[in-house]
Amino acid sequence: MSLSTQDALEKAYSDAQGKVTNAENSVKDAQSTYAATQSEIIAAQNDLAAAKSQLSNVSSAINDVKSATDLANFVSKASLAFSALDDVNAKTSSAANHANTAKMGLVTTVAIPAAGVAAAAGGGFLYWRKRQKKHKKHGVTKELEEAAEEVEKAAKMVCENCGKEFSEVEKFCSSCGKELKKIVEKPMKHRKHKS
Repeated sequence: MSLSTQDALEKAYSDAQGKVTNAENSVKDAQSTYAATQSEIIAAQNDLAAAKSQLSNVSSAINDVKSATDLANFVSKASLAFSALDDVNAKTSSAANHANTAKMGLVTTVAIPAAGVAAAAGGGFLYWRKRQKKHKKHGVTKELEEAAEEVEKAAKMVCENCGKEFSEVEKFCSSCGKELKKIVEKPMKHRKHKS
């Protein structure tokens, strides 16, 4: 029975060493993260140091279990070793949690203000769209469209020989072949009829 208990302790000790190594990597990763929360990194370092210290105590406790001479002493030493292993696991878990929380400092430093800016921009867009709908109701947009059509009509160019319309890039009339001069047709003025 003592051999299987010792094997279980050795296996648990090996697992605890792996957890300590993983926690060390998490802490190092948090330390190299931009805008990590320093207080969380310090808490993670403290928990990691406590886990390492407790791990060395476990090693001593396992040696005590191996050297136990009677059953009562063996059970007492094994119980202390398993309790110390539980403490190591709790401290490594706490260190990893603190390290992950520290890395979230980037979110609070960068992402939350960015979300605020995006919300403000979205609110500005919604305000602008609401005003556009309001102006459409009052005919402002319709008036602008009519003015744009008149400017467009005024910009049409025609051949002075045959009267065919042409674009700015053409140099000769496609209908009569005459060299084109840029002559702008004047728009017709709208007369308001009295009722």
